[in-house]
Amino acid sequence: LEKKLAIDPEGYGLPLRGSLAGYWKHQFGNHRIVYRIYVQHHVVVVCSVGVRKQGDAEDIYRQLESVAKTGRLAEQLAAVLRNLLPSKR
Repeated sequence: LEKKLAIDPEGYGLPLRGSLAGYWKHQFGNHRIVYRIYVQHHVVVVCSVGVRKQGDAEDIYRQLESVAKTGRLAEQLAAVLRNLLPSKR
């Protein structure tokens, strides 16, 4: 999975729509990951990993949507990117 996302994250995943537009998903076995691609920085950030249980109250999409609505996800992604990317001085 790591190699697939490092080589071609758009080729191995599918874009999400609606409230999760801008995120991508990849399914493997009975699991699903949701990630975001930052092309300009050559970075793929995995935002959520979970068991594929469509319709389940603990579905990975519902969990991610609730975190995204609060703004916590954006804060967490920004913190990760700040630590990974060199600062411009």
